[in-house]
Amino acid sequence: MTQAEMETEITRVGKQVLELRQLQEGQRKHWARWGLIAGCIGLALSIVSLIFGLITAYSPTPPICTILTFAALQLYVLCAVFSFAGRAPEGPIGSRLRWMWS
Repeated sequence: MTQAEMETEITRVGKQVLELRQLQEGQRKHWARWGLIAGCIGLALSIVSLIFGLITAYSPTPPICTILTFAALQLYVLCAVFSFAGRAPEGPIGSRLRWMWS
């Protein structure tokens, strides 16, 4: 193998590594977005469940509160798993959100 062939091969492998890194970065952003979405929906369900619980404070809680709370807990678990899979770079929350949606 000549010097020129080796340099060409190294350049080709370098481009492949760059493409793989960009693909992995895109996948990390994808999972981080889904983690954020799952967390926001879980928070909304928790708030709705709390409101229903407060409205019926002096009577038995309706079964929907239990269902909403259980659904919110599942979404929190998904949020944690997806966020772990798509770790954002360290920094303030604003920079993390910009990274996720860039």
